[in-house]
Amino acid sequence: MKRIDIVNEAVNMPAPRYYITEHEAGRMINKMMKGYIPQHKRMERRKMYFDMFNAFLEWRINNPDSKISEGINYVIYNEAPGFYITAQYASQIKIR
Repeated sequence: MKRIDIVNEAVNMPAPRYYITEHEAGRMINKMMKGYIPQHKRMERRKMYFDMFNAFLEWRINNPDSKISEGINYVIYNEAPGFYITAQYASQIKIR
C-alpha cells in the first residue's frame, strides 16, 4: 500500500474532536444561524463548518434551554467525522 493511500485513509477516519478554536467555531455558528453560507476556497474547511453546524443544531434540539456556548463546546470537543484536511497536506505534516 502506498504512503499516500495510508494517509488518505487516516484523514478520513473520525477525529477525536473538531480542530478549531472555541472562538472561531462560535463566530461561524452564529453567522450560520443568521443564514450565512461559508464560501471558503478549501472544500474541507467548508465541509467542516457544515458538519459542525449540523451537529450543533442536533444538540440544540435536544438541549433547547442550554446556552449556545455550551453547545459549541459540546460539538467541538466531541468526535468529528474526519480531520478535514487533504491527504496531500497531511503527508507534509512532520511529526517531531
